[in-house]
Amino acid sequence: MKKKSCNEVDFYLYNWYFELGTSMKKLTILLYLLSCSAGSVTQDLWSLPGPDEKNGITPYGLVENDSGLVRGLLEVEGALISWRGELMQWNLYAQNPDSSSHLFGTSQGAGTAILTLLGGFHPQTQSLWLTDMAHHHLAIAFIFLIAGHMYRTNFGIGHSMKDLLDAHIPPGGRLGRGHKGLYDTINNSIHFQLGLALASLGVITSLVAQHMYSLPAYAFIAQDFTTQAALYTHHQYIAGFIMTGAFAHGAIFFIRVYNPEQNEDNVLARMLEHKEAIISHLSWASLFLGFHTLGLYVHNDVMLAFGTPEKQILIEPIFAQWIQSAHGKTSYGFDILLSSTSGPAFNAGRSIWLPGWLNAVNENSNSLFLTIGPRDFLVHHAIALGLHTTTLILVKGALDARGSKLMPDKKDFGYSFPCDGPGRGGTCDISAWDAFYLAVFWITFMAEKCIVGTGLEGQAALDSGALAIAEHEGKIFYTDTDKILLSGNGDTLRIPLVMYQRSNKNTCMHQKPQVRRGKCIKKGQILAYGAATVGGELALGKNVLVAYMPWEGYNFEDAVLISERLVYEDIYTSFHIRKYEIQINQGPERVTNEIPHLEVHLLRNLDKNGIVMLGSWVETGDILVGKLTPQMVLNSTAVTIL
Repeated sequence: MKKKSCNEVDFYLYNWYFELGTSMKKLTILLYLLSCSAGSVTQDLWSLPGPDEKNGITPYGLVENDSGLVRGLLEVEGALISWRGELMQWNLYAQNPDSSSHLFGTSQGAGTAILTLLGGFHPQTQSLWLTDMAHHHLAIAFIFLIAGHMYRTNFGIGHSMKDLLDAHIPPGGRLGRGHKGLYDTINNSIHFQLGLALASLGVITSLVAQHMYSLPAYAFIAQDFTTQAALYTHHQYIAGFIMTGAFAHGAIFFIRVYNPEQNEDNVLARMLEHKEAIISHLSWASLFLGFHTLGLYVHNDVMLAFGTPEKQILIEPIFAQWIQSAHGKTSYGFDILLSSTSGPAFNAGRSIWLPGWLNAVNENSNSLFLTIGPRDFLVHHAIALGLHTTTLILVKGALDARGSKLMPDKKDFGYSFPCDGPGRGGTCDISAWDAFYLAVFWITFMAEKCIVGTGLEGQAALDSGALAIAEHEGKIFYTDTDKILLSGNGDTLRIPLVMYQRSNKNTCMHQKPQVRRGKCIKKGQILAYGAATVGGELALGKNVLVAYMPWEGYNFEDAVLISERLVYEDIYTSFHIRKYEIQINQGPERVTNEIPHLEVHLLRNLDKNGIVMLGSWVETGDILVGKLTPQMVLNSTAVTIL
């Protein structure tokens, strides 16, 4: 029997995946697996042992072991006052948390809280109720089971996706032929399918980030502000990277697969036709977010710096607070989602007391799980600015992949190309690939050398002209601070290095050699690093926290505070080169270190010739060159004195 090669195996796997994708089976299988997973999670939550059982998980989501210590999902020990539940009144939560007619007016399932949405958050752990999470996963499983049979399967249940798309008539005819031709377009393009899947996953990940922040499921995690912020930012970054992949595959689809005749006057064609309007609307949204978010930051920082904090613009996140209220929050009067505001579970929750916890959360036993305010408003809008700008660049790169006003036939050059050719004007960096790597910069723009980068940091450093590059291959036989000597093909090449060269802003341009004697190099290899680069990659300095103390502050007068570590470790050491000139007229003027009317301290850095010595530490007001000009003494009269 002939053994299949690796390429043949890959080919069979590809055909299997393509067959599933074109027959819409994979969507049904995926939904079925998701429903089974959600159902199993629900069963696990319901089948947890009761509070009276050993090693059981209580309704607080905490495990009580034989030694009496309570360990939660976050390994919390000793967080509760009573280990055996006397003060906690477990029986009220386990036996009768809902009414006898909680479900459609019947008593079926009463006393179990399985299908009752208590709403809100646990007053002690500040997390969602365990029974509410079970109810939520049950609902998800039910929805996935229904969605899995919306499309026609091998059982003949549901409708054909092609029939659904072809039968859709856009309202008012604004989208032309609607979705006609879209089914075949999707099934014939793996890139289109990947783009749709990644876009959906990116949106879901962004929503998960928001819900993890606003609806914490783990006990006590809401009180850990650092963890909450880290989880939110982490998942938003993941969403941004996934969205980048989605639009990248979309651009490849438009370049390689898109058929204008097959998609004539449908949704895709209309989208390409009106891409300028789409891009302009996103541009205005990004500008609005940028000006208002950054403007608020600048205004508030200035008000704090000048000692008038009452003039800050502090916007309360009323919409976020309303959403939390709609999920069972009682402080704002939204009691409708609670099973009973006078029930034993609710009353027992209000009587539970832990020192410090209830005071920290709005002086209310069932108050907000996390105190949110203007800071959350600003931080979330700042992240939204980055996400909107990233999306704007991605959308523009994908919609302009086939062509733009600057380059109508861009699709003929492929997904990535350096320039469009010297005969056409030499336009560079306008390919779809350039748009996507720029979008990634907006997601995680690093002020230092990136640990995980995009691969373009090195190219950006090369294009800056700050590096010394080998023009020929050869062997290094001499190197110092101002030159590198290279031998190759019997010739000796001298590569000069920039050494403390003054720029137009009096800063210093300097190159440091990075190759040693005897090393063989190739053409195009980096020989010396320059400004704003580290290791041959782009690096734009460091971020630093500065404290500004205004009038009558730290030092009576205005003062700026920085850490001494910045000085001791040369974090911000920089060179500034200035040229000072002085003219000496022949005759009585002379250069000297003996100037009688000045203090000795001001002349301490002058040598015997009256010129500042090398290596001297000078401060403002110090003398660099001592120049003595004799003054003519005139006879003073009474008139001249007056």
